Amino acid sequence: MYQYSLYGQNILSEMEFPQLYMQNSNEKSDILICEGGVPNEILRKAQTQYYEIGESESWFQNSTGVFYVAFGSEIHYMLREDANIQYAQTYILGHGISMLLLQKGIMTIHCSGIAGEQGAYLIAGQSGAGKSTMTTQYLNEGYQLVADDIVAVKRNEEGTVIAYPAFPYQKLCRDVIQRESIDTTDSVYIDEEKDKFLVSRKAQFKNQPVELKAIVLLGIHDGDELFVKELIGVDKLIAIRQNLFLKRFEGAWQMKPTTVKRCLEIGSNIPIYMVSRPRKKDTVHTIKMQVDKLIQRHM
Repeated sequence: MYQYSLYGQNILSEMEFPQLYMQNSNEKSDILICEGGVPNEILRKAQTQYYEIGESESWFQNSTGVFYVAFGSEIHYMLREDANIQYAQTYILGHGISMLLLQKGIMTIHCSGIAGEQGAYLIAGQSGAGKSTMTTQYLNEGYQLVADDIVAVKRNEEGTVIAYPAFPYQKLCRDVIQRESIDTTDSVYIDEEKDKFLVSRKAQFKNQPVELKAIVLLGIHDGDELFVKELIGVDKLIAIRQNLFLKRFEGAWQMKPTTVKRCLEIGSNIPIYMVSRPRKKDTVHTIKMQVDKLIQRHM
């Protein structure tokens, strides 16, 4: 069995996850990941359905296998013959853990997370808007990595929103690596279709929960000028819901009072900004200057 730390949770797993932060501890595990144990009822449903999200039990299936998430503490998997283990690891750490944390009342946001001396900042938004480039530039300036693809967030009893760390790696396309002159000696090539690498950030990893100070949404539009807007009211709720990692799993869970309440708890306690760039202009430097100004407001 392997022991790991992820999103403030102690994990005991039969499957190895080389990218996770190792945890050698005698503390009781919060999450168990093991092969088998998928209920027959779920296997029957998987013959005609692809997923189901509930308050205490959830599951999903794809060409890699069937994954069952239960009671905020267990992930069971049954892999198909000749399944790609790397894909299985990705699905468990993405969809599986997100479903489990939802059962615990913790929301997962599809974004990058960085941390400075004053707290954490999330960078989310459209694909191709520059999230990876922006995150990399902040890491080059001395910020620490909280998470690359998924950040777990929850408001605590004091009313502070906390961001929980994932693991010390960043997924980067070859063009970002070349542009930023990143050393790929300890990197792993993970995606031929998107030409992506898993780049080690162990020396820059923030392995402790940190107060969330703001969320910045990067966008692209067809106009000619960059614009910056602070979201207010219901727009903040919509923004959080649209950037939940589990958004693709459409269903009644998205409209449940508990889900809406948790999104409101996040949005009502932190500022959310939209920074949108013209589609036909390379304005990475200009965007960075605007995001710098937003971060400085909350230092």
